[in-house]
Parts: sequence; C-alpha cells; structure tokens
Amino acid sequence: MRFSTIVFASIVAACGIGAASARTSVDRTFTASTRECRDVRWSADLVRDYPGIGAACQSVEQRGGRTFVKLQGTVETVSRDGRQLKVDLKNGQALTLAMGATSVLYVGGIETPIASLYPGAKLTFYLPEDRLAAHFFADDSGTKSVAVPIVREQVATLAALELPATGSSLPLVGWFAVLLIFIATGVTVYRMLR
Repeated sequence: MRFSTIVFASIVAACGIGAASARTSVDRTFTASTRECRDVRWSADLVRDYPGIGAACQSVEQRGGRTFVKLQGTVETVSRDGRQLKVDLKNGQALTLAMGATSVLYVGGIETPIASLYPGAKLTFYLPEDRLAAHFFADDSGTKSVAVPIVREQVATLAALELPATGSSLPLVGWFAVLLIFIATGVTVYRMLR
C-alpha cells in the first residue's frame, strides 16, 4: 500500500511539473524605474529585433495605470489593402503595424481612417511595457485608444526557415507517468506471485 501511494504521488508531481513548464510567461517589452528614457530597460528580444528602439523613446508616461513609452514616427508605406502600416521612427528604425480588423487610428486625437494615411504622415503612438503593440490614444486621459500589434519582422523571416515550435514537454511527462504505472503494476504482480 505504501509503495502505490509513493507511485501515485510521483505521478501527480510529474504532471504538476509538466503543467508548470507548459505555461508561458508574459514577455515584457521593457521596464522603467523612472519617467526618463535613459532608465528604460528594453527586453533582449526587442533590442535584437529593433536595435534602435531605445533611441526612438520620446518619454515614459503613465496612462490608465499602465506604463508606456511614447514613440513618434513617419508613415513610410501602407500596404496589403491597408492591413499593414510601415512606420519610420526618428532614428531610422522601422516598425510594421498589423492593422487586422482595425480600420481607424487616432492621429492627433482625431479618428483617422487608415486609407487616408499617406507616406510622410506623422504618427504618435505608445508602446506598453507588457505587450508588443502600438497604442493610439484619443486624448491625454488614456481611456480611449486603438491597439495595433507590431509585427516582429526578423521573427517572421526566421519562421519561413524553421518549423513552428508548437510542442511542449507535457507529452514527455505523460509518457513518464505511464512508465511509472507499468513499474507499479509490475511490482504489484511480483509481490502477489512471491
């Protein structure tokens, strides 16, 4: 009886470890200790994909209880029938915004259709610390905004070369649990025959 309790506890622990390893944490785009751009600590992934992002920071602001970095840029191109917007930041770094179902942005506080944006149009947007997305706010209160995901271009290029990493270690943990069940069954049969 004691051995089967140990085996059961091992299986439960193995499944718990597998479930914990299958969870993903929210990657932070940056952390800021003050409201100064020089104190912003950018994530390694973001700096790898956009090396000039630090120099593009205009300010660090609090809006709706969240921390944002203010960025300004110029529209370079509007492509894919208005679903992608390429924005040049002041330092020459370019970001691509995936518009999706969003058909309007707030430009200078005014609701502006994507179709009316043209190369050279000036944009001000905000990058939150907990998500790689551009937020366009209607006003300074920070209550009404449009969030647009930023496309990681280097990741998209690598994705064409590599298979997607969609698996986890959870099946391995399951096979380990099955192995433990077979061992426990074997030991029980052995004890009964002895």
